[in-house]
Amino acid sequence: MEPIQAAVEEMEAHAKTITQVLHHLQVNNELVSQENKGLREAVQTKKKQKQKGVPLDLQQRQEYHGGAVMWSPRKGREAGVRRKVMEQQAEQEKLDKAKRKQEKEDAKIQKQLELEQRRDERERLKKEREKEKEKKAAEKQRQKAEKEATKSGQAAQQLKRKAPQSVPPKNKRQKQSGGSALKVAVPEATSSPLPRITSRGRNVTLPSKFR
Repeated sequence: MEPIQAAVEEMEAHAKTITQVLHHLQVNNELVSQENKGLREAVQTKKKQKQKGVPLDLQQRQEYHGGAVMWSPRKGREAGVRRKVMEQQAEQEKLDKAKRKQEKEDAKIQKQLELEQRRDERERLKKEREKEKEKKAAEKQRQKAEKEATKSGQAAQQLKRKAPQSVPPKNKRQKQSGGSALKVAVPEATSSPLPRITSRGRNVTLPSKFR
């Protein structure tokens, strides 16, 4: 009976070892499966950086002093979940960083648009001021020309009033009441010299050579 009992015990020990190895292979298989899933997600999101492998956090007990350790499937699943959470946190941080970068770019574009709008508004106001200035200058020139034309007209009227009027001739025929014209007789000058009179009233006749 003793050899049989020993054989049974040896078989039980061997079966236990096989069970532990199977558990270990199962955990490794799950880890590989999760790693493959992470790689597929990285490819789908078109990440250029290579995803670094994250070691499983199996949370060893403090009394562990080294050597080979067989972990149960539950510990492997817990470690896989923790790694999954860590990966999700890292991905979320990347998304947050990309979002902040995009918001910064949007703010830069918005600022550039506001600068361009203010510049366009300044140009529009400048053109309006120049147009108003030209309009005022044209109105001022028109008023000046009108004023000069008014002065020229007044000066011409004054010169016309100051011009001498023509004197009508004295020897004109005058009409009588009966309609016949009268001639005004004008005495003709005589060729004989007029006698000179002295202070006493006497006539003095000059000699012919003094005439």
